[in-house]
This record gives sequence, structure tokens and C-alpha cells, in this order.
Amino acid sequence: TINLFALLDGGTGSNGSANFVNTSISSDNTRPALSGAPAPRTGVYRADRYGTVLNAAPFGPTILPVTTQVWTGLMNAATINGTWTLGLADLGAIDQGVLQNWTITISYGAPITGIWSQSPAPAPPNQFAGMWTDAGGTVAYTGGAASTIWVNPTSNAVYSVIASTVTPPCTSAPTQIPVNVTQPLTALSTVANKSVCTGSNTSFSVTATSPAGSPYDGPFTYQWQESKDNGLTWQNVSNGGVYAGATTNTLTLTGVTRSAPSDMNLYRYRVNVNAAACGTALTSNTALLTVFALPAVTITATDLALTPGSTSILTATSSPAALSATSWSWTRNGSTITGVSTNSVTADVDKLGVYRATVTDVNGCRNSSNSLLIESEVSDRLWIYPNPTTGKFQVRWYYSGVYTEIRRVRIYNAAGQQIASRDWPLSNITPRYLQMDLSLQGLSGGIYVIQVSDLYDKKHVQGLLIKQ
Repeated sequence: TINLFALLDGGTGSNGSANFVNTSISSDNTRPALSGAPAPRTGVYRADRYGTVLNAAPFGPTILPVTTQVWTGLMNAATINGTWTLGLADLGAIDQGVLQNWTITISYGAPITGIWSQSPAPAPPNQFAGMWTDAGGTVAYTGGAASTIWVNPTSNAVYSVIASTVTPPCTSAPTQIPVNVTQPLTALSTVANKSVCTGSNTSFSVTATSPAGSPYDGPFTYQWQESKDNGLTWQNVSNGGVYAGATTNTLTLTGVTRSAPSDMNLYRYRVNVNAAACGTALTSNTALLTVFALPAVTITATDLALTPGSTSILTATSSPAALSATSWSWTRNGSTITGVSTNSVTADVDKLGVYRATVTDVNGCRNSSNSLLIESEVSDRLWIYPNPTTGKFQVRWYYSGVYTEIRRVRIYNAAGQQIASRDWPLSNITPRYLQMDLSLQGLSGGIYVIQVSDLYDKKHVQGLLIKQ
């Protein structure tokens, strides 16, 4: 038998207003008191006169507990089965009350004591190290049954508990409780300044550390910030565009810019680092980004149109200046010219084409010049050289390349006799001044006539050659 309420308000009857509607009286003694609750008292309450000695006379049941707190006699395994009876008395005879319905709900839970373990666990006999049965960490847990333990792990750990009952003998599955450990944040490394060329990639990094002796650092959260006005205002950096790793310890910049709409030269960067669970946060130093413009490279030539025997000197200049006198490279028609590392190169009729120079400047930035075309000069002149010759020589005559042609070279001696003849097919890919190699080796010295004819358009030209 347990008394649930009596006259309310601790038995004074001063809270005697009518009616109970959906009123629950619980064995959970942390609930609000039923005394003082206004009608219809809908909700969950602890029993009235909680912790108070009851007076059986002149009203009430003849069998009373000492206090309404003692529920255990109704809920042990020996007495919980059977018929439950609710008794009520209306002490005001004028308007007797009516009980419409009632229910009883029994919620059973296994004992909360259990056997605890941790993973990873130190080797026996210290497998329970860092586990305590008191909040002050003075009473070590030794593996017995306990409803509550306290722990102070130095790194992430998972604690397990297995609960058992005696009657009937039941053992629970392990319940696992992960405990994540965050080390305090004590220091940040210096974020270094960076200098890069326009369009290049770079990064800013920081190292966050915990107190000396900590098994590991963090985990920490990171947020990089940028300032476009020399540190006057700061904005959080977001991933996208040139940025990646905005919330990591390394902020990566890809393809930095030096022109509108975003001239990143002299931007400043810092990072906020936080160990949230420990309530520690630090902001790094400010790092400066210097973005160098690419060098402006130009090339000029002494002559843009060449004939056999003439040359053109191509000269390149750079602003800012070249890193050194040998920091240059050249291409002709897109192919690298080998053996040239200065700012000058020489072209002749056999080296016609589009020239470009590339330089590495004093800031380490690299850029290429404008393109410059060196081409052949139109001429009707016939070139025969070396002249005089000891035997071998070459002949050149301008060819427009407009149509397919066959060019014939004939050699006549002083007596007018033809002593040699040779043909060269011509097309639109043939050099304008095709080098036609010939030889008078084995012939006597004297003057020879060299005649060059185009068989289709009937053009011809001739000149004299001295054989020594």
C-alpha cells in the first residue's frame, strides 16, 4: 500500500479544487509535486506529501507507508504480479466524486550497474587506467559493477558497458560510448610571405600545436581570411575560383591574378584556428602576397626580308630585366632554336620564319615576346657562290611558290658546250630561294655559264662562274 495524495497541499486541504483529468502520479520523485497544482491537474506528478509522515486518523486507509517515497515494495519481483487496487475517499459528503477510469503502467528497466572496459586498453594489470568511480578521480575503477564511472583519456577512446541481472540471469549486449578528445591549442607557426608570378600557383600554411607532451594535436578547425586593404578589414575565404583549402591548415591559390577584376598583389592572409571543445582559439600572423607582373618582352630585327648572302640580327629586350645574360630561349616556327641562350639570334635566307623570344626575369617570372616574321625578299637576280670556286658551288633564284614548277640548271663551258644539266621540282612548300648544289670538280679551270630555267613559265636567267 502506498498513499498517492491526501487532501493535497500537504494534507491541509487548501488545494481542494475539483477534478483530476489525465493525471499521472509517478514513482519518479523528481516530478513536480501534486500539491499546489491547479485542477484539472493534467500532467505527470510525484505523490502528494512526498517525504512526509502520514497521519492515519481520522481518515484514510488503515495501512499506510511511512512516506509516499517508498515505491519499492510495490515493484519488486515478488509482489509486482497480481491484482492492483486503487482506493479513493471523498471526504466532502455534499458532492461525492465519481471515478471514470484509471490505468497502471509499469516500466521495467534492467539494473544500471555494469562492467566497464575501454578500447584501446592499456596492457594488464593497468587495463582500467584512467577510469574512476568518483568525479575527483581519486578512487580507481577496478573492473567491478558500477552504474557510473568517470574517465580522463588523453586520446580518443571507446568505452563499453555490459549490464547483468541476477533473477532471471540476463546479460545485455555491449553498449559503446565513444569519447573524442580535443587537445588545447597553444601555438601557431608563422605563416610565410609569398612572392609569385601572375598566373602561378602558391599556398599559405600553418601548423597548430598542443601542449608539450600531448599525444597528438587537435583536432582543430581552420578558417582562412584575406584583406584587400592592407589589413584594415578581413573577410573569410571560401573555396572556389583561385582558392582551395579555405578551412584546412593550407590555403592553396591557383592562377593568381594581377589585373582587373582582381589584382591580388599585396593581398594579406591570416588564419583563425580553434580547438572548440577546449575553448581555445588563436589567430596567426599576417602574411603578404606579392604578385609580380610577367615581363614585357619585345623583339626587333635589322631586316625583315632577306636575299641569299644577307642576314638579319634579331634582338630581344625585357622589362623587368632578364635574370642573367643567358636567361633567354628562342623559337622559329614554334620549334626551339638550340644552342642560343642570349637575347640575340641571327637569321639568313635558310632560317626564314616566325621568331619568338622567351625570358626569365629578375623576379623569376617567365614570358614570351611578340612574333616576328623574317621572310624572303623578291628578286630576279641569280646568286652563284662561292664564286670563284674550286669545285663545289650553289645556285639560288627566287621562286614565288604560286604553282608547281620544274627548275632546270644547265652548265656550259667557254666553248658553249653543255657539260651538265639537273632538274629540281618546285611546289608551294619549296623554299623561296632553294639551295641547288652543283660541282665542277674534275673539270679544268676557266669561265663557265650557269643557266637556270623554269620549264613551265619559260623564264630563265644566267650568270658566269669562275672555276679555279
